[in-house]
Amino acid sequence: MKQFYSILIIALLVSSINTFSGDRTVIVERFTSSTCGPCASNNPIMDAFLTSQDVEKIQGISFHMNWPSPGNDPFYLANIGDNEARRSYYGVNAIPQGYMDGSTLIPIPYNSGTLTSYMNTRLAILSPITLIVTETIA
Repeated sequence: MKQFYSILIIALLVSSINTFSGDRTVIVERFTSSTCGPCASNNPIMDAFLTSQDVEKIQGISFHMNWPSPGNDPFYLANIGDNEARRSYYGVNAIPQGYMDGSTLIPIPYNSGTLTSYMNTRLAILSPITLIVTETIA
């Protein structure tokens, strides 16, 4: 009888836990530098793509590198630790380079059609979690 009640309690607890799957916000991480010629021709395409999309569906983060020479990118110098940590995580050794949702390598050169296709593929996968953030200003 004790075992029956234990199983019943566990069943009730499990049935009362709500799981939600929400819409996905795609994250684009791109690696660039102010001293990179190919970046200068690809960044405007990525920028135009990101600004033309719904901000609730896609967001972009740029990580700046200290190469090619002279290696004086001001965004790299302002946050060397985070830029290097992310570069190391992906093993980036050439720029420009970009990833969607940490797993999909975006081919170079960037173009709107490919970016849209990759984004739609990622958006078709529901997020396994829902995160609701609110802000209160006092």
